[in-house]
Amino acid sequence: MKKPLTFTIIATMIVGAIQARTWTSAEGSKTFKGDYVSHTAEYVTVTKGFNKVRFKIAMLSEDDKKWLEEKKAEVFNDEKLKAAEEISFGALGDMLEGNMVKLTDKKYANFELQQAPEYYIIYFTASW
Repeated sequence: MKKPLTFTIIATMIVGAIQARTWTSAEGSKTFKGDYVSHTAEYVTVTKGFNKVRFKIAMLSEDDKKWLEEKKAEVFNDEKLKAAEEISFGALGDMLEGNMVKLTDKKYANFELQQAPEYYIIYFTASW
């Protein structure tokens, strides 16, 4: 029973080490390995072991800054792709399309979906 657990722990450590990126300081004298989490225009967040580290992008080497710009473009393209996928409303959304109304100023008006809803509320009544 101990061998599978030991193997799993070692495999997890190896995979974690493979995914880690080497970050270099702006002057090139210091480096460390860490996993990219996110970044803003001014800061980058990296996990180093079990800790999250946040520091200014200005402290990084030009190669790291370039890598962050590429990552930003990659994330932007992923978000555009996700937004394009959300245009499809799914089976329920397609069924409701053209059959929706919206209450505006105490009057009902036809309503057209502009993007896929996060959730649906369906109201159904019946009388026997």
